[in-house]
Amino acid sequence: MKEVVFISNCLLNQYMRAEGVTSIYKENGSVCAMANPLLKLLMEMNVAVEQLPCPEVRWEGLKRPAAGLERYDNESYKSICKQIVDEIILLAKEYERNGVVIAGVIGVNASPSCGVEFTSDNIPRRGIFMEMLEKGFISANLRVPFVGFRAKTKDDLENSLEKIKHLINNRRFKKS
Repeated sequence: MKEVVFISNCLLNQYMRAEGVTSIYKENGSVCAMANPLLKLLMEMNVAVEQLPCPEVRWEGLKRPAAGLERYDNESYKSICKQIVDEIILLAKEYERNGVVIAGVIGVNASPSCGVEFTSDNIPRRGIFMEMLEKGFISANLRVPFVGFRAKTKDDLENSLEKIKHLINNRRFKKS
């Protein structure tokens, strides 16, 4: 079975993170360019990766301050998110037309844009971009599950990897 996950940009490129935001993943106290254990897991499971564009970078550029949900809850930012969502939906439909299963979306918990279970202010909800992406999938009749990644502690990392493993195995079970 061919499978792909859509993954938040900064999981593959931590240099996209806002200024002052701690990295998602470190090894031996050093920031890594990407969340290595996550990529290792996806490679072991033979799942392809589609990197989502970062709406925050499109809106403000790389050099931007860390911010909470309230900074992005406006029509200008949502307009950029909508453009990105429209592109992703077209790509998702193309994958599905060609027999590639979309195993899920992996977002970044504690992000105001890409949080899945909670945002930067620990508000239990999707970030603005993830919320709009989920609605886009639903409108396009695409059933795509979402899972949040967090690696602030070793337990966070292990829990995140378990959730992702479960998500992918659950989709495989349903397709067989």
